[in-house]
Amino acid sequence: MKKIMFSMLLLSISGFLCPLSFGQTNPFQKMEEYPYNRKFNFSLNKGEWMTMELSDISDIDRIKNIDSLIKAFKKDIQLLKDSLEDGATGKKIDYYSDASGRKQVRIKNTYPSGNSFIIASEELAVLKITQDTVVIAGIITDAPEAVEKMNRGKERIFRFTFYLNDYSNIENYSNGDLNSKVAMLRVKNPSIWGYKRYTHFVKSDTTISASAKFGFSHGPGDYLTPFLTVNLQNYKNHFVPSFNMGATIVLTNRYGNWFHAISAGWEPQFFFQKNTQGKLETFRNDFITLMYGQGPVNKKNPQEEAHLNGFFTVGYLIRNKGSFYDNNTWRFGYGIQVKRTRTNIEPLIYFHDFFKGVTPGVRVLFGF
Repeated sequence: MKKIMFSMLLLSISGFLCPLSFGQTNPFQKMEEYPYNRKFNFSLNKGEWMTMELSDISDIDRIKNIDSLIKAFKKDIQLLKDSLEDGATGKKIDYYSDASGRKQVRIKNTYPSGNSFIIASEELAVLKITQDTVVIAGIITDAPEAVEKMNRGKERIFRFTFYLNDYSNIENYSNGDLNSKVAMLRVKNPSIWGYKRYTHFVKSDTTISASAKFGFSHGPGDYLTPFLTVNLQNYKNHFVPSFNMGATIVLTNRYGNWFHAISAGWEPQFFFQKNTQGKLETFRNDFITLMYGQGPVNKKNPQEEAHLNGFFTVGYLIRNKGSFYDNNTWRFGYGIQVKRTRTNIEPLIYFHDFFKGVTPGVRVLFGF
């Protein structure tokens, strides 16, 4: 059973404490949800490590003194030492500095589901089996013009996350070593990066790594997924149900905030007409379809279901039964997605050969 202690305090530089006011923006949620564009990993001592996340690569020159950040954290956290006394708990400490320099701290103590002990010299001690996490984040003040398109005009935030065997070990890393490591990342030459086992690393210091050269943390996020829609439409004076099945490839831009979707599918349409004997007959006409659409990435996750700003479709008749369509029939459409649903409305036109016999129509698509 886990017991979580939650503490939110606002610390000024002088040490004055006051509660976070009701209705105030939650800074911890802000720093967790912010679209960081660069992420670097630093391997430290004895299985400890750190990540550095930046909203813009130009911010690296504004946070080059990590030592001072760690020392400020150690000084302020002493005010909350009573909340950190239990050595068996896993601790997560969020330490956030806003644009005015005020410090906000959140502490979560997580108790293990069971206890582990170590016996030495006939004495029993509780063994800690989980790492602590220390997050130091803040606003970039007097930020230079953003290089990354996704963050232009936005508030800029940096975040350091330390994964430590004990939170107090953070003081071991205020000796200038991290400052030197970060300085290496200012080199813009791609030749400083090596690649091995799906990870990029700095050749002169292999303890520095990233998922991509220069630490790009968004995109590509590309993937292929099947789709199925059920459609209702009209063609001239006919009511024509159909379905469309195929696959969609989703391509995400480098910044991870916009996607492009390209689909190919098979669409059989069904016409119903009475013959000369008065019996109802069904005629199936098949189209091969292509679709292109685009829109913003949802929840910073390219694989989350997202909203299309609009999409274009083209179809070509490959199986013609009955006397409904002319040979060489094409269809163009422009779709509009109904927000918060999987329903799309698509005005369209049918024609054959080179825009002969143009016939307007509309269809509604229901996705699954």
